[in-house]
Amino acid sequence: GRGAELVAAAREPPSDIVPSGIVPTGNSSGVAAEGCELCEAARLTDWYFEDDLCWAAECESCSVPMVVWKRHDPDPPEEIRVELRRVLSRVVEEHFGWGSPEDGWWFDDRLRSIPTHYHAHARRRFRGW
Repeated sequence: GRGAELVAAAREPPSDIVPSGIVPTGNSSGVAAEGCELCEAARLTDWYFEDDLCWAAECESCSVPMVVWKRHDPDPPEEIRVELRRVLSRVVEEHFGWGSPEDGWWFDDRLRSIPTHYHAHARRRFRGW
């Protein structure tokens, strides 16, 4: 079904997703931080993308698309944030049809329930009644 297609697509990331000069770091220690759900990266929902830098899936808690940096760190450098936003934008456009952020959604990278691991959600803008 559709889930299998999305998983297959996630296994073959575009080659241009990590710009030259950025070296994907993975988790800084090489292992998942104990107790971190984002480091665990359990495939409990639909996954849309994965490469050496990040993964993108439906958020288990709020059922919206999200991107997760593979390094257990809450504060990536700006060039990494730009790439993570690009990945999330691509996922939102290709799999959800929401268009660009200007078309009615926004990047929410406020770290609420998991404050030690950078991730960002795509959230729809409320357009009123």
